[in-house]
Amino acid sequence: MKQTDYQSLPIQSSQGIMTTVFQNWKSFYGSLQEYKKNPATFKARPNIPSYCRSKEKEIFFSNQDFVIKANKFLKFPQTKARLNIGKLGYSEGKLKQVRVVPKYGHYVVELVFQVPCRSREKRIQEPLFVC
Repeated sequence: MKQTDYQSLPIQSSQGIMTTVFQNWKSFYGSLQEYKKNPATFKARPNIPSYCRSKEKEIFFSNQDFVIKANKFLKFPQTKARLNIGKLGYSEGKLKQVRVVPKYGHYVVELVFQVPCRSREKRIQEPLFVC
């Protein structure tokens, strides 16, 4: 069976989906074995992993799928479309993940950066401002 939605995703994202599915099933079988050994620790028998039937689902893209161009634009994979992210492109961290989440009739794009940790001495010397 060919899934056009799945096949149209970048390879890294589709492999991430399969990893999540395998992890869910492995966790289910592990819980089921533990349930058979000691059912008193569970409230009920573990259920098989369920699948969301909604047409829109959140998707995760790795840093290999997206590129930040000119410190201002987020380039989408396999298209010429770009999203203006403004000052977020000037982050001192490295882009690790991009999440696209459907929310109330629109989409929210979340950027995950890996920011280098400052030494403890520098953090103590810098003043802390709370608004």
